[in-house]
Order: sequence, then structure tokens, then C-alpha cells
Amino acid sequence: MTKINAAQTYILLSFSISSFLQTTSVNPILSVGGRDAWIAVALSIVPFIAFALIVYTTYDARTSLLVESKRQVGGVVTAIFKMLSLLYLATNAFIDCRDIVTWTKIVLLPFTPKIIVILALVGLAMYLGVKGIGPIGIVATVVFIPVFCAIVFQNLFAMKYVHYSFLRPIGTTPFPSLLEGMWDTWRGEGNIALLLFLSHHTDGAVKRGRLVWTCITLGVLATMIAATLLATFGPVEAARLSFPIYNEVRLIQITEYIEKMDFISVFIWMTFTVVNASVMLFLIGDVIKPQSKLPVLLMGVLLIAALAIPWGELSYLTVLSEYYIPYSAWLVTAIILYAWAIRAKKKVFS
Repeated sequence: MTKINAAQTYILLSFSISSFLQTTSVNPILSVGGRDAWIAVALSIVPFIAFALIVYTTYDARTSLLVESKRQVGGVVTAIFKMLSLLYLATNAFIDCRDIVTWTKIVLLPFTPKIIVILALVGLAMYLGVKGIGPIGIVATVVFIPVFCAIVFQNLFAMKYVHYSFLRPIGTTPFPSLLEGMWDTWRGEGNIALLLFLSHHTDGAVKRGRLVWTCITLGVLATMIAATLLATFGPVEAARLSFPIYNEVRLIQITEYIEKMDFISVFIWMTFTVVNASVMLFLIGDVIKPQSKLPVLLMGVLLIAALAIPWGELSYLTVLSEYYIPYSAWLVTAIILYAWAIRAKKKVFS
């Protein structure tokens, strides 16, 4: 089976973490963190790096984590770990796709049937998932530079709308709220756990230093985005907006003749979602039955069905912020620590 190289691994991890932070975690972070939300994001970099180092200690390109788990603790415990892993991967795919489908319907294609948007998005992800991690890595590599340039462009041209007075006074948010903001941020950063499932699909060239620098870069970028949103709209308005980053892009006007930069958000978020969903579908298939395409196709069909179910937006956001993000953050933490324990046991008894 085709494997991905180290650069492609860093890119896939970056896409997954950035997408979750920009589309799913951003509203809860701004809501609970208030004026100091950017501080909560900045502080989360420390545990982010710590857990990235833990994940790296479990990195082994020669053996699947699930194979090693079955060898070390037996089939029953491994089956439980499999179910929790599938829950993590499946909900990740659903949340990613659900957010972009909702945004597309509200902002871009209000008169297009929802099912058409779902079929186009998930259909492309299913195609890449069936093709395998190699083609997914190639697609991610091809679009990485344009996506990076689009993000830089977006943030540079949004700077003229920033009012740093909105960030003062600093330190007015209660410490428990800062901790909650850090926890919400960690849920997005926790997608570093994908390396646990990707490790045996890599060529073994992932390096600790480069992984740490990737995490630092993502953490600093997330901090800058949070600070920019707060300084652009103010803490109250930023928390109220459904899609704050998109609203920031809508402000951009290069000249009186060049405005409406919506295509930047479309390109960035669509790219993130298609790549992330295809990775999740591929990994779900790999967890259920390695090298089989049927689980990928079945999960894709289930994903389409789940996305087609009508959800009230307010109830969805409540479930997302009050239950899914905090509890799934515990799930990600448990997955990482379990993997570390399995690999540590292997090193002790080998």
C-alpha cells in the first residue's frame, strides 16, 4: 500500500487541527474566553506541545497501533479501544462536514437542495478515501501552498479593520473561563492524535523537532486569528457571529473595484473539509478492516444519511459547545494516553 512522507503527514495534521479550530471550536472559545480568549488559545500551546511529544513517543511506522494493542492487552480491550477510536473519527467527519454544509447553505447556495451539497462534498471525500492515503496526501500537498497563501492574504488584508483597544483591559476574564477556553482549544489541537492512526501509513521519516515546530506554528496562528477576530468585532460581537472568520473576510476590500473576497473562505474551508473527511473515512476503514474499501463506502453512506437529518441550529450549537467539545476532548486525551501506555509497555518488555 502507498505510504505518505513526513511532509504530507505534517500537512494532513495541520489541515485537521486548523479546520476544527477555525470552524468548530472558534465560537465556544470566543464565548467563554471573552476579551481574553486569545490568551486562552496562547496558553493551550503548552499542553499541545506536551501531548504532541507523547504522541511522538508512540510513533512507530512499522506496526499498527491496533495490532500492537491486541498483542499487548488482548482482543476485548482492543475492541473497546476500536469502538472509541471509531467514535472519535466518525464524529470528527460529521462535525467537519456538517459545519461546511450549514455554512454553504446559509451563505453561498441558499436555494440549492441540501442533499446536493452533501452528496457533492461527501462523494468527493468517499472517492479519495477509497483511493487510499497516498492520493489523499498528494491532493493535500498540491493545495497546501495555495491554502497557506490564502490564509496569509486574508489575515494581512484584514489588519486594517483591527482596533486593538477592543483587547483592553487584559485579564478581565475569570480564570475558570480561561481554563474552559483552553480546553475547547485543546479539542481542536487534540487532532494531533491522528498521527497514532496514520503512523503505519507513513514512511517513518516524521521527526520530533519538526512535529513540535508544526504544533507551535499552528498554536501561534490560532492565537493570532483569535486576537484578530476580537480586535475586529469586539468580544461581544465576535462571540455572537455564527461564522466570525467568514465575516472578517467579507470586510476585505483591496480597492474600490476589487471586493467580495468570499472565494478565499470558500477555497480554504472546502479544501480543509474534503481532505479531512477523506482522511477520516480512510482511517475508519483501516480500523474496521484494513485494505478493504467496503467500510469506507458504508461509512460514507451513513455520513450522508446523518448529514441529511434536519437539526435545529440552536440545539446543535448547544450540544456542540456544552457536550461534544468538552467530552470529546477527554476522549482524545484518553486515546493518546492509552496509545502511550501500549507503546511504553512494548518498550519495557521488548
